[in-house]
Amino acid sequence: MPQRIVPHTLFVILLILEALFMIAIFSAFNSPVAAVASPPRLTESARAANVAWTPPEPGYRVIIDASQPEGLYALDYDALNSAGLPVDSLDPRTFRMFWRGEEMAIQVLGEMDGRFDPGDAILFYGRNLDDLFYDGLYFNNDYTGDAVYWLSYGGLNGKRMAVVNGAPASPQAQRFPHKVHLEKNYAYLPNNPPNEEDHWYWQKIEAFGSGSASRDYTFIAHNIATDNMTGTLTVKLVSTIGKDKVHQLTLYVNGNRVYDNKGDWVGDTLFIATAQAPQSFFQEGINTITVEITNDPNSGGSVDQVYVNWVEVTYYDTFVAEHDALVSVNPEGNLQQVVIDGFSNSDITPYDVSDITNVKRIDQGVVTGTGPYAIAFDSDALRLLTITPNAWLAPARIEAVNYPSSAYAPNDLLDTSLNADYILITHRDFWSQAEQLAQHRSSEYHVALVDVQRVYDQFNGGMMSAEAIRDFLSYAYYHWAVRPTYVLLMGDGTYDMRNYSGNGAPTFIPVFLQVVGNVTGETASENRFVALESDPTYGDLLPDMYLGRFPVNTPQEAQNMVDKTIGYENATCDPMPQYVLFVADDEASSLYWDLADELADGYDDPPDNTLKYVPDPYVPVKKYLGKDCNYSPDGDAASGEECYQQIVDWINGNNTLLVSYTGHATRNYWASEKIWTENLVANDLTNTDYCKMPVTLNQGCDEGYFLDPVDSAVSEVGVRKAGSGLVGAVTSSYLGYPYGHQYVAKGFFLALFNQGIQQAGRALVEGEKYAFDRGGYTTELEGFLFLGDPALKIKTSATSPLGDANSSIARQGGSTQLSWAPVSGATQYDIYRAVDDPYFIPTGAPYATDVTSPWIDPDPNALGDPNHSYYYVIRARDEMNNYRDSVHHGAFNFSLVPGQ
Repeated sequence: MPQRIVPHTLFVILLILEALFMIAIFSAFNSPVAAVASPPRLTESARAANVAWTPPEPGYRVIIDASQPEGLYALDYDALNSAGLPVDSLDPRTFRMFWRGEEMAIQVLGEMDGRFDPGDAILFYGRNLDDLFYDGLYFNNDYTGDAVYWLSYGGLNGKRMAVVNGAPASPQAQRFPHKVHLEKNYAYLPNNPPNEEDHWYWQKIEAFGSGSASRDYTFIAHNIATDNMTGTLTVKLVSTIGKDKVHQLTLYVNGNRVYDNKGDWVGDTLFIATAQAPQSFFQEGINTITVEITNDPNSGGSVDQVYVNWVEVTYYDTFVAEHDALVSVNPEGNLQQVVIDGFSNSDITPYDVSDITNVKRIDQGVVTGTGPYAIAFDSDALRLLTITPNAWLAPARIEAVNYPSSAYAPNDLLDTSLNADYILITHRDFWSQAEQLAQHRSSEYHVALVDVQRVYDQFNGGMMSAEAIRDFLSYAYYHWAVRPTYVLLMGDGTYDMRNYSGNGAPTFIPVFLQVVGNVTGETASENRFVALESDPTYGDLLPDMYLGRFPVNTPQEAQNMVDKTIGYENATCDPMPQYVLFVADDEASSLYWDLADELADGYDDPPDNTLKYVPDPYVPVKKYLGKDCNYSPDGDAASGEECYQQIVDWINGNNTLLVSYTGHATRNYWASEKIWTENLVANDLTNTDYCKMPVTLNQGCDEGYFLDPVDSAVSEVGVRKAGSGLVGAVTSSYLGYPYGHQYVAKGFFLALFNQGIQQAGRALVEGEKYAFDRGGYTTELEGFLFLGDPALKIKTSATSPLGDANSSIARQGGSTQLSWAPVSGATQYDIYRAVDDPYFIPTGAPYATDVTSPWIDPDPNALGDPNHSYYYVIRARDEMNNYRDSVHHGAFNFSLVPGQ
């Protein structure tokens, strides 16, 4: 059965972790040590500038799926007619094909008369994405194994295959190395290995006591060479057994031992074993590779456990066609005569396919025989495909390229005049719902509504990848006329994007998978989509835009989330939501109660105590397990029914702004007593009044793990619920530590209640920055996420006195001018300024103090500086030194773009 090898009881892991670090909790967490950040995986699309392109019009995607072999693919009259091309009127000389933005050399039969007739065809060389990945020619096959090629017509004549002279004259080659890659993906191990590697595995092998266990892997070989050569066997594995375990691994080829070396592999690590295998060990027909482990009970216990990732074999083949085709390689690239036998007819053509976009046709080969037939020709090609028309292939499908239309949808994502500050990327299944939200947002923002397939088309040649989305956002950030601020992804995603497990759960918007922290392993790191620019303080971890996701799977779920977002923001509440519900677990003695109390009652600046995390007029309400409900004298509640019901009753009956939870969590519930569950949010919350729909701020582990293909996270259920539940969820996708999570909450509260930042996505990033600045925590920047619209304005009772609507930046002659409306209760206005940091935190001495509106920057370089951009925050203070900040002005607010 397909399986995901992850802890089924997360509390076991959490309690073990707790036992380890709680011994030194007061010393360790008073001086927290930052977790080591994992570098983002290097992608070809990020490296190759020419991947970003504007697809041709008209355009057609020609798809070779993961099950189809390498070969010569034919697009004939009937296939193109069925795909909707005007085959009777087009000029075949204008046919053009592309691979990832680069034009391919193709062959068009019958094009010379300028007509495309029955019997004519386009021939192109193609491979699926898995084949290209295994040969190192594509960066990632996590998302799909299908390769997308592009077809267009009209305009200039297209690129054609060069013809090279292959008249045979060189010494004849006798054999060539034939590589076979064997891999299946059944088991998902997100934390093995704990780095950026493939986490899908084929089979588990377990050996007990002093015994051995093995698995067999087979492949078929025909026409193998019989001379004295040496092949290779390579096996990639991982172990899940402790760090001191010594693994004894033995490898066999058809029963012949080729590798047996105890001690090479120690611990729960990745291991690649490579062995030489004499050619005589291989045989015609079925070949069996055996992977065997033997347990040493004196090393690491009574069991050894490993998982096989893949097996790769290289043996020597002879030049005999199979089913009228042969792919052969010449790694040295030396000129040699190639003689290939075994064809069923004499219409044989060799192709140099060393470069997928510059295929060459080899001419003047000599064909002999009367059946079977042979061909002799000279070539120095690294890779050859020799074939007859009998072996031509047909692609899986041909798709006409079209995109849903909208007044908010740009026609070309490479248009540098685009000025959107809010980007909504959606799967087209949710286009109607996305357009409704785009219209709502257009009252405050310039909106770009983008079909995610257009992103794949323009930034990865039509193939799904999270890196393509990141590359698009990076392009928009650096090249659009305005740098976008908010990004919403509308569509769910899973870690099983290729449906290896067979459950059928689709991926509408892919997950950016990244190893986060030291325990979780690979998980969703949503900020990686928008961490675009290296920062001297935060490295490459700080988001440069504010991102959220609607984890929806149906149009109805999308409609639910759109309706709640718009309804919440448009609702007039009387009274305004003023309650912040604090829920805490009873584990770890009183630690979680204390952490929650610090948030509910504490200040950020003791002993001055001017910055309260939850200031007036907001009212903390506490539901602490084992203390305020399900009371237990020793603080260890036996159950959680009372807390569960009190939480439900409070939310259903009161205008609650936020629900803050501190404690253990899993993706399905809060606390082992299950005081907050999927059933609670799905069935028991009846808070249909928008003023009673809170945002949750979860400080437990893994509660936002939305990427499971089978099991929805509790926060997902809450935000997707129709007409009630949650309007948004600040949550996480990883196993972390309570102090790091609490720091995020502190920064979130300060942003929301003290800095006047209402937008949930922006407040979350402030919380993540706070966790890094105050505690050195990097995993919070990687593993926290927002399920909801990042531009969602949380209904604070006193809205920001200096928001977008009542403060502005403008050009005044050759200077920068800031203007703002008077703020009730404010007695002083200060200006903070930063250079080249649009997200700076206004601290220290103001740039200008006690100023009035309008205020003009006296710095003559603040406007038109070719080397720097300048950013401003207006701070309003009252007599008690309480303050609220405006939005960041400058390139961030897009009313003016100084220095650009």
